[in-house]
Amino acid sequence: MTSSNNIHWWIKALSAIGIFLFFEFGYIWASKGHHASDIINGTFPIDQTIPLIPEFIIPYMLGYLFVLIPIFLFNQKQDYYRGVFIFIFTLSIAFILFKLFPVHMSKTYALGSDSFSQLTYFQQKNDTSFNNCPSLHVTLNLYCWGLLLIKFGRKMLWLAWIPAAIIISTLFVKQHLVIDVVGGIVLGSFSSYLFYRLKDYPVLSQRAYQASMLLVIITILINLDKLSLVWKILWGFLQSGGGIIAFTAGLFAIILVIGIMLKNRQQNRESHNV
Repeated sequence: MTSSNNIHWWIKALSAIGIFLFFEFGYIWASKGHHASDIINGTFPIDQTIPLIPEFIIPYMLGYLFVLIPIFLFNQKQDYYRGVFIFIFTLSIAFILFKLFPVHMSKTYALGSDSFSQLTYFQQKNDTSFNNCPSLHVTLNLYCWGLLLIKFGRKMLWLAWIPAAIIISTLFVKQHLVIDVVGGIVLGSFSSYLFYRLKDYPVLSQRAYQASMLLVIITILINLDKLSLVWKILWGFLQSGGGIIAFTAGLFAIILVIGIMLKNRQQNRESHNV
């Protein structure tokens, strides 16, 4: 594969930063302007039986990192174009659903003094009670695992425990309701299917990628006044659970290294078969 068909590392880095800011600004936008008459109660009896387990904040935090794997592993332009476009498209759908159908969750807060409880509490307090359905933790991590499964085949089944643990964690840290998880599975599955279908439309994928990145740039430009708020939230995460975040980052690094090894092995086999 020639280098002209590969994405430069700096484009990946800028895209990751842009998507992060798009996520934060979109989340803030979707949480504003709700009235009591608009709120939807999505709680079912089963939600009342699920306990709060702060230790599940580890797989929950892993969910913020696992979604980055395709950005690191996808080098070919066409894979990258459609992967990033659908990521942004999926976020946009979720934000619109948050805005139009604000599903409310009455949270049970983690009040312990241990690091797990403190980080869980910070996460709970900084997330709104409305941006719940579909769960983006479920949607995006299921989507990213689907991308790996589509691209690299059944060898990626060994990673199924990661999205499964992340999905379960959203319930045990009391960040989401069962209906949010179901909605996230539906949207994440649809996004994975769209990634698969777009493989036969490289030009459309590239144009869609360009349009989605333009949307990201415009969103950032009109929300520059909120950058300090984003930094405050990010710094609060680091202060609330530095050790847990470091452990989670290390776990992510191990998973990423294994993924790169499997990818290189597949590329070597393909080159031998040519």
